[in-house]
Amino acid sequence: MKNFVQFLLFCLFAVSIGQANGATPIPSFGPQIKQTSKKAICPSGYTAEASFGTRCFPSEVVPCPAGTTFVKGEKFCRSNNPVQCQAGFTLQDGLCKQAAEEKCPAGLTLTNGICAGDRTARCQPGETMSGDTCSISATCASGNLNGGKCTVDTICAVGFTLTAAGQCGVTPTCPVGTTFSNGMCVAKPTCPTGTTLSGEQCVKVGSCPADASLSNGVCVSKISPRCRTTDQVLANGICTHKIQTLCPIGAEPDKQSPANKCTAPSRLVCPPESKINAKQCEAAATCPAGLSLDTYTNGVTKPSCTVALKCPPVSGWNQVFIDGSKQKCSVMPKCYNSAGQLEESSSCQL
Repeated sequence: MKNFVQFLLFCLFAVSIGQANGATPIPSFGPQIKQTSKKAICPSGYTAEASFGTRCFPSEVVPCPAGTTFVKGEKFCRSNNPVQCQAGFTLQDGLCKQAAEEKCPAGLTLTNGICAGDRTARCQPGETMSGDTCSISATCASGNLNGGKCTVDTICAVGFTLTAAGQCGVTPTCPVGTTFSNGMCVAKPTCPTGTTLSGEQCVKVGSCPADASLSNGVCVSKISPRCRTTDQVLANGICTHKIQTLCPIGAEPDKQSPANKCTAPSRLVCPPESKINAKQCEAAATCPAGLSLDTYTNGVTKPSCTVALKCPPVSGWNQVFIDGSKQKCSVMPKCYNSAGQLEESSSCQL
């Protein structure tokens, strides 16, 4: 009898230990024993340690990528190399900087902080220089410039189309049993009243818009071509004027200097991907692929390239944490609550 009691107690103890370690409970036909053990249960390969309560930690640290070093107290690895600046820039106060470049408008040179140059004989944009004159085509208020005049399209009656010769035409009809070919039917084609056969079309004179009149079969606008400025002279649809000595674009005549001199303020220019600030070009530092720019370190502007530590999921556990002080991944241990249910909790006991 004594041996049987000892065997029964051993079985109950084995079931309790198995459940505490996550094993499937053995079915029992007798009264159930509620588990209330608060002892921490960790995944395989993890050990319970005191950290923000109780946490389970593996023996191995999370490795940093090549060329980076773990930053204790943080959750990332920092590059062993400094951040990068584009060519010509140097790192100052957390930003890539270089002096802005002073530039002048085309045709001027920088002298003592002032852009200066001479007036030159040139034409306005769009004009053509010929000898001592500049020329440009006149413009029409409506229609198109044609032979020094503004012409508009002839208006044709319904059913007629405008021919290349500027007449209104319609295809002729042939009597039944005949065909139309090379401008002729077997019997002479019939044209509508008021039209005459011309080639392969019956034609008549069209009409012009109200602001145009018919001249040699062409509608000529009553509004003459015009020039852009009053100093230009119109001849055969071309506007001309004498060449002037002008300052380069962006410059003005210098009233304080000898004739033909021009001046302009210089302007500060920065390379692409940078902006000007108090005569300095500034741009953000950059990091190699796979690393991120971390601008602030302990509240002090000191950019560096970093990569965040990442933890793989742990089967059977809901949350995985990265511990910045240990460079390890961690999970909350499991233990039994007051209701006898196994749950993840930082209050489990070591």
